[in-house]
Amino acid sequence: MKNNDPVAFFAMLYRMKYIERWGLMRNTEKENLKEHTFDVALFAHALCEIRQVYFPDEQPQPDPGKAVLYALYHDASEIITGDLPTPVKYFNPQMRSQYSEVENYAIEHLFKMLPEKLRQRYAEYFPYDVNVLSKNSILQEHNLFTDELNSSENKNTADTEIADLVEDRAISEKKYLHKIVKQADRLAAYIKCIIEIKQGNTEFVDAAEATKAKLLNDGSPELHWFMENVLPAYQLNLDQLQALQNE
Repeated sequence: MKNNDPVAFFAMLYRMKYIERWGLMRNTEKENLKEHTFDVALFAHALCEIRQVYFPDEQPQPDPGKAVLYALYHDASEIITGDLPTPVKYFNPQMRSQYSEVENYAIEHLFKMLPEKLRQRYAEYFPYDVNVLSKNSILQEHNLFTDELNSSENKNTADTEIADLVEDRAISEKKYLHKIVKQADRLAAYIKCIIEIKQGNTEFVDAAEATKAKLLNDGSPELHWFMENVLPAYQLNLDQLQALQNE
């Protein structure tokens, strides 16, 4: 972007509400990308808090605030690409690899709408695929561990070991944050299925079963706690939900 141009990044993100999801399915209630993003951010934050409160001995213990930020931008590239249906996206490894390249391109396009001084601040939260970055990609400039602490120059062995430990912990937390966002994404999809089925739409029955199976197959205790203690409430109507607070 030129110095005298307005910053278009945030106005572009505003357009999340125009991207409709579940394009191959008959929906009784439309869902757009902005609504989905809110749900994923809500659930990612909840999963982190549940992990810290009920499972404090589990490691890592990711920052709930960071989880919200990861979730906020997890599908931002779809503003450019649209929502590609899952059966198409994962049709085969070649299709997935090619779509990763498209996602990276879309993220770079969004990054170019930010001033250069802000790009580093936002780079961490976008899920670009480092395995398919082009050599001249601007995302190559945003390695999260290139600060002085992790530089191998002019450091003694102790400093290097400390830096490596800090980096390992940061990488471990980042990987788990991505996992939590994926869990939250699946929870949002499963809840969408629940709501559609409640309204008599059998189009979502198979999707619900497949998504539930993936959730149950995940071994994280906070996800299982959420499924056991939170999901049943989505089966209730408004009067039943309100009655719960009076018990």
